Amino acid sequence: MTSHKQSELIDWVNQQVAPHHIVVTNLTTCFHDGITLCAIIHSYYAVPIPFEDLVPGLRKFNVELAFAEAENVGIPPLMQPKEIWLARAPDQERISYLISQWRRYLEMEGEDVKADLVEKSDFLKVKFNEQAQRCKGYREELRQLFEDFKDTSQYAQCKRCGDIIILDQDSHVNHDGVEFHEDCSKCYNCSADSDNFQWHQGEIWCPSCKALSEEQLGSGSTAAELESRLLEIKQIEAVRKK
Repeated sequence: MTSHKQSELIDWVNQQVAPHHIVVTNLTTCFHDGITLCAIIHSYYAVPIPFEDLVPGLRKFNVELAFAEAENVGIPPLMQPKEIWLARAPDQERISYLISQWRRYLEMEGEDVKADLVEKSDFLKVKFNEQAQRCKGYREELRQLFEDFKDTSQYAQCKRCGDIIILDQDSHVNHDGVEFHEDCSKCYNCSADSDNFQWHQGEIWCPSCKALSEEQLGSGSTAAELESRLLEIKQIEAVRKK
């Protein structure tokens, strides 16, 4: 996607999320905690999303909520939620495609979209009539999460996804007194495994990402330059995994 089209997408997103005082500047890190995704759906279908109850730290909950409600209004699943909340900078091209398709469905652009929505009309009617019920269910899920977090003898909150860890059942890793699900114990920048995670900016980073970040910060680089370099190393690590 060209930079011009990405700028158009960012402008469209900002139009939708402005009532929530959210400002989107890119198509990667701004979507990581799921709040922006929920705000987009909420701007078209406010009833099912308890937006005022959402918390940025509950990344997994927020992203899965946004994806579920996108499907409930006819938008096909285009990514796995974990692709968004696991690392600080989801893949820009994947997010660009996701948001471009969300816009097409929410604005009903294109004959293919209209035909797809007509085909799903019975499903959409059912889901429309269940909006208030789903909102009540989401609020109850959030209430239960916050209640469980208080019982530190049995539960912990995963630093990465924000979800509950049942201490005597779930596989989990403790980094300097902070709990992570085992599957969430990845570098915050590139999502790679490491035997030597280091704390940086309130999260665990692999040594190479942390060193690069500190080097760029120490050199007086601008935030945009730092972001560009961090995304580069994430792409390199992704290639290495293949």
